[in-house]
Amino acid sequence: MPTASEELQSSVNRRVRWGELCRAALDLGLCLFFVAAVAGYLGRLHHLLELTSHFRLQYTALAALFLLMLLAWRRWYLAAVCGGVLLANLAALAPYPLAAASPSVTPKHRALLLNLYVLNPHHERVRQLVKDNDPDFIVFSELSAAWMAALEPLHEQYAHRLLPSAHEAQEEIQVGVYSKRPLRDARREPLVELARPCAIARVDLGPEPLLLISPHPRIPLSAMGWHCRNAELQAIADLAIFQPAAPVMVLGDLNVTCFSPAFSDFVRRSGLRDSQLDFGLQCSWPTDHFFLRIPIDHCLTSHRVVVQRRWLGPNVGSDHFPVLVDFSIRPAE
Repeated sequence: MPTASEELQSSVNRRVRWGELCRAALDLGLCLFFVAAVAGYLGRLHHLLELTSHFRLQYTALAALFLLMLLAWRRWYLAAVCGGVLLANLAALAPYPLAAASPSVTPKHRALLLNLYVLNPHHERVRQLVKDNDPDFIVFSELSAAWMAALEPLHEQYAHRLLPSAHEAQEEIQVGVYSKRPLRDARREPLVELARPCAIARVDLGPEPLLLISPHPRIPLSAMGWHCRNAELQAIADLAIFQPAAPVMVLGDLNVTCFSPAFSDFVRRSGLRDSQLDFGLQCSWPTDHFFLRIPIDHCLTSHRVVVQRRWLGPNVGSDHFPVLVDFSIRPAE
């Protein structure tokens, strides 16, 4: 029968072993965290590396938590490394304000972007969203045949539409545009090989039409999807470059966040401005996992489009939140 001192020593040994296991688990978690946080900066090299670039908000929160734990346990070297990771991620977030800019003039136009989600059964919520916000034009992604039928009540108000054919809507996730204003030079076409059709139209908003480009690039979970999405972003940038004096808006689910090297290359090449730079990060997907949300639904504009307000709408049953944009167009110089 063990003595009291032996039982005490056994209890101490168990606590030591548990402490060592917890420390080993923390070290492993830190290593994985550091690798993921750094790998995203190499996202131009491989699609799997780029996938880690999208979670700068999450990395910032985790780095702050790990830093406090490491400081409490006096693990100074790891705390210094964690502090460096925290600063790097804060630098990535720094361009995006915490508070939205106040509109300088009264907006003249409103746009709505929504990835409907093909399995979303809440058709009435979407119709009510349109009724409540009364946008001048709407870009719908994942526009299936069922959704096209469900949105037929909008046809009277939105008489100008750029929609997929019934055959296209049955076979592939599609993008469509519903507009109160006439659509000029409207077309749907893939911009690169293997890409989905991109909706392109000049929306007649007044003295000069707005060039609207609404893509839905492929998901970059495979090398093919990654290359295709990146090539499509470059093609969209080239479209914007060839319209240096025109008001241009790129509005769509781009399947990329503003933290990705591919997005940085796209913005640099196109000369367009990310509207989140004035209104803060707006994480639109996924709706049902708060901590995993990332901003993949975008509105980018040329210098002649002044965005006065940008915000996320309510959950309408999709895995994306709606994005609403109020804007005006500057007169040509």
